[in-house]
Amino acid sequence: AYLLIVQTRPEPEQAIAKLQPILEKNSKHGYAHLIIAQAYRARGSAFYSLAIDHFEKAIRFDQKKQGYFYLELGYFYRYFTRDLQKASICFEKSLAQKIYLSACVELAELAILDDTTINEPSQY
Repeated sequence: AYLLIVQTRPEPEQAIAKLQPILEKNSKHGYAHLIIAQAYRARGSAFYSLAIDHFEKAIRFDQKKQGYFYLELGYFYRYFTRDLQKASICFEKSLAQKIYLSACVELAELAILDDTTINEPSQY
């Protein structure tokens, strides 16, 4: 199902259709929720609320707690919804579970963006 999302011509509807039976048998399958979240993200902004719902379920049912699901939600907030505050929170929660270099880089970039925005010199 994941390959249906990352291929050259994504087919998120097919990925969702393949994963629905898994969730019908086990509604707490965190990884299935993650892939469905990514599929809804691929369908566009009209489906972002469904994507967020599945990202949150993926995090709730993540048995390994290794920060990856928070990292993915952070990417979603930063690059798709442009909600930098929520992205930052997700990256921090990811790091609280496991250290990921990419989460560190994302937080550093967000801190630089925030500092630039706050300390921008006046044009006057």
